[in-house]
Amino acid sequence: MTAPLDPLGRRLTHLRLSVTQRCDLACVYCHREGSSETGPEMSLATLTEIVTRLAACGLSKVKITGGEPLVRADIIDVVAVLRDAGYSDVSLTTNGTRLARLAGPLRAAGLRRVNIGCDSLSSSVTPKTLARVLPGLEAAVAAGLTPVKLNMVVLRDVNEHEIDDLLALAGRYGAILQLIELIATSDDDAFFRQHHVPLAPLRDHLAVRATAHRVRELQGREQFDVEGTTVEIVSPFHRSFCGNCTKLRVTADGCLMPCLVAGVKVPWRGPESLVEALAARRLPGRVHGCD
Repeated sequence: MTAPLDPLGRRLTHLRLSVTQRCDLACVYCHREGSSETGPEMSLATLTEIVTRLAACGLSKVKITGGEPLVRADIIDVVAVLRDAGYSDVSLTTNGTRLARLAGPLRAAGLRRVNIGCDSLSSSVTPKTLARVLPGLEAAVAAGLTPVKLNMVVLRDVNEHEIDDLLALAGRYGAILQLIELIATSDDDAFFRQHHVPLAPLRDHLAVRATAHRVRELQGREQFDVEGTTVEIVSPFHRSFCGNCTKLRVTADGCLMPCLVAGVKVPWRGPESLVEALAARRLPGRVHGCD
């Protein structure tokens, strides 16, 4: 079935599926997938109904998120449900702390790729450090969950001097380094004001060093090949970021969220909920971001 169009003519093809709000780390910049409430997690039966109906409506790619999705005890079953529902690309984003023992079973269940949060080689500010994620990174590569993406949230006075180190790390494992611009998680976000680094100058620096340059259709993301490694820029302040959005979100409590900034959650009641969620999609006047 052809994927549905929203009122702005954007065809929805990607599902971003939050399976829990729980996490075993506490990253100060976390936007909790746009949902501040911590309610009951949807059951596997409810999740199965939602993702199967959405696949039948034409959505074909899915990213599993949290919280930290690997804290959910039935995460292997979740992946298998998505595989059986017919999604052509099933991926997952994780902080990596539990990935070492789960990479193989996840791959066997149908997971294709992982994004692993790794902000720094060593830091007292961000918990996503190399020591925590390295066993999971190695297990993911060994299991064939490739290409792995290393997600680095760039932070002033914390890790901006380590970008080349993370680039080298990604190169050693055949991974993609994804540089993510920090977003504000509240109207009075002192952490954002202190640590935000605009990625536009960094983008220009990479362009000079790059041997190849591509622009992905998804949110106009730019990729540069630098010293044999692909670097992807995720800048939610880029003018085409929302204009090219093809994502629909499902919250951990089983609601449809048209976008991260719309302020709308549509409880799942069946396919009519998709119609309501589509109608609420828009281009925000000020982009806060959705990675």
